[in-house]
Amino acid sequence: MWGLSFANPWGLLALLSLPGIVYLHMFHRRLPRLEIAGLHLWSLESQPPSSGRRREKLPLTWSLLCELLAALLISLLLSQPRFTPWDRVPHVVVVLDNSASMLAEVETLSEGTEDQQTSLRALAIAHLDGVMGNLARNAQMTILRTGRRPTLVAGPNVSWEEAKGALVDWSPEEGVHDFNPAWDLAMELAGDEGTMIFLTDHVDEEAEPIGPKRMEIVAVGKGLPNLAITTANWSFDPQTLSGQIYLRIKNYGVTQASYRVVGTTQKEGAATLTQVFESTETLEADAELPLQLTVPGGIGELTIRLESSQDCLPLDSKVELIEPKPQRLTIAIAEGFEESWLEIIKRTISILPEVQVGQLEDAQLVIAPANVPVVSRESLFWLGIGGLKPEQTPVGLLGPYLLEKRNPLLDSVTLGGVIWAGVREPDERQLTPLISSGSKILFARQFDLQTQAYWLNIDLAGSTLVDSPDWPILMINLVEACRVAQPGLKRWNYRNNERIRFAIDLPDEDSTELPRLIGPSSTRTLPSSEIVELPVVDQSGVYEVTLGESSLARFAVNFFDREESDLKGLSTGRQESREVVDPQTLDLSNLYTTIIMILLIVLVAAILADWYVLGRRKALGARS
Repeated sequence: MWGLSFANPWGLLALLSLPGIVYLHMFHRRLPRLEIAGLHLWSLESQPPSSGRRREKLPLTWSLLCELLAALLISLLLSQPRFTPWDRVPHVVVVLDNSASMLAEVETLSEGTEDQQTSLRALAIAHLDGVMGNLARNAQMTILRTGRRPTLVAGPNVSWEEAKGALVDWSPEEGVHDFNPAWDLAMELAGDEGTMIFLTDHVDEEAEPIGPKRMEIVAVGKGLPNLAITTANWSFDPQTLSGQIYLRIKNYGVTQASYRVVGTTQKEGAATLTQVFESTETLEADAELPLQLTVPGGIGELTIRLESSQDCLPLDSKVELIEPKPQRLTIAIAEGFEESWLEIIKRTISILPEVQVGQLEDAQLVIAPANVPVVSRESLFWLGIGGLKPEQTPVGLLGPYLLEKRNPLLDSVTLGGVIWAGVREPDERQLTPLISSGSKILFARQFDLQTQAYWLNIDLAGSTLVDSPDWPILMINLVEACRVAQPGLKRWNYRNNERIRFAIDLPDEDSTELPRLIGPSSTRTLPSSEIVELPVVDQSGVYEVTLGESSLARFAVNFFDREESDLKGLSTGRQESREVVDPQTLDLSNLYTTIIMILLIVLVAAILADWYVLGRRKALGARS
């Protein structure tokens, strides 16, 4: 079954011309023909008019029929009729710009006397409401949001009322990203008959068109000033038991702006916030100012807010930080070292950051002679120093040395000019060389243990390695690798879309509990693994990873993106679709196009027929 609809219903007003034509023909006076001897005896002033006020019987002439037909066809052409199946439902695929700048606030005139603040996000939804209001009541829609991975917000193929409910939770917080993946997905969902709309906050109407040809782009933005926190770090000094807050504030506006930065915390069990610091400054246009503030230890969490009359993006004016909780790494020195070697090892440990010397059972890193049996334990690092076969004659080397630079333990290690002494052949252990010279293995990893065991084939007292910059670099790399492998976070404050990865202690094998990530607006279950690698986090706030009733990690994610914070380039505009969808395309295989061509041919024929009838009538009158 096919139905008739009109793309331009206002064109049907042209049908009012039909009664007008009938009216003119009804009041057109037709006088009887009179034969006279001389036409020159009649003057123009004495000729009666050809029309009058007396209504006569409507004459059904060929001229009247042709004029009515022509007016009807013109009205149909203006209204653009559409012949579509009764069961066809309009489908609109909407792509929402998920950039953080869509949260920018603009002033709009309210019903009262005061101005109200509304976001570009709200303006985009209002525009979408108007678009759907002009469509059929059974229209369906699908809503996507852009991002590094496009996300379905509503649909596919849901009503506007259902989609409007899903838009309540839409909070755009993405940094600068590519729109093409979302556009490609929209084209797949739209198919051959759906229409596409992209709602954003800026479009250059004078530049080359962007996006798919069938997509209409609507921008609801406006150039705005803005102040933003572009960087926020929190470091902790265990010696002074105090922290340092480092901030950078930038004025993205075109005029000078004053601002106030306030840091607050809420102590456990307290109902009110406690102010930790406050700073008031004035910043010139397009200028950036660093701030360094000292805070006491033990705060736990800190909320920093930037307040200014010229701040139009609240997202980049609020930062939540978690106090760092650095854990001192415990290093144990096994017995059996010579006195000279022991002095070198202790001197090296004294310069390593955040470490302490402890007992073997409490240690995360053990430094032992190469012939001491390795303790097999998860998350334990072991460094064996010396030859594995002491009875062999040691060999000294001058290089060149081959380094496995893909291993993080050798980052920035060069061994330039190093004399390597005390080299012996390895025993039957399963070793993978990391540093070698010819056939000699100088530094290797043993892979047949739970412990991450490394072997340094060297005589510390007879080599120049300990006097070169490479020795502390190698030891620092080893300590940091050990620190990363320990359960728990190594960082507590991250940027949005930053990779977050850390180790945890798994429960017993019989346990069915899985870790959970609790965020500001949702909770998700994580796979059970010793290494937790979180999915991309694009929403600012405080997150916590829990396992049962215990908390494994608590960290903060904040929005920092200089391009998104610059709102001066936002604009309002429209880019029309460059390829019209199905029934509006002039395709000869299209039923609509065929009908329009037939109507045009009939219209031309009606006009020619009316012209012929009137012309023939005038000719007959002239002969008579």
